[in-house]
Amino acid sequence: MLHIYRRAMSQSSITVEQQMTVAYVERLIEHNKQRGGYVPKIYNRPLSVYKCEYCGNNFGSRVQTSKCEECKKREAVYRTLIHKVKRTGKHSDRLAEIEEYYTIQERRGLKVPKIFLKHRGELL
Repeated sequence: MLHIYRRAMSQSSITVEQQMTVAYVERLIEHNKQRGGYVPKIYNRPLSVYKCEYCGNNFGSRVQTSKCEECKKREAVYRTLIHKVKRTGKHSDRLAEIEEYYTIQERRGLKVPKIFLKHRGELL
């Protein structure tokens, strides 16, 4: 449940279900603080603003990281699609869309995942 809380706290917009989870976890942690129970270290850290090296957007996080949640998700989807396309040999529009996005980001001078550099253009 804490991983859902961490993910929701680092996103710019969260769903109603994530809001309910965040509220529940915060109530639970406050209850544990008052009773001397378990409180995760990450909860006591202040929320800091970092700049994503991959998309250039600012995001809030309690731990220092160079990649926002959206970029982490995009890279995970890209990795999954690469393996799926290699295995099945079928074309993927989503893969082409992500590769186009990474190409634009590379031209802008931002970092792109190493897996993109390794497989650039070979699967289209």
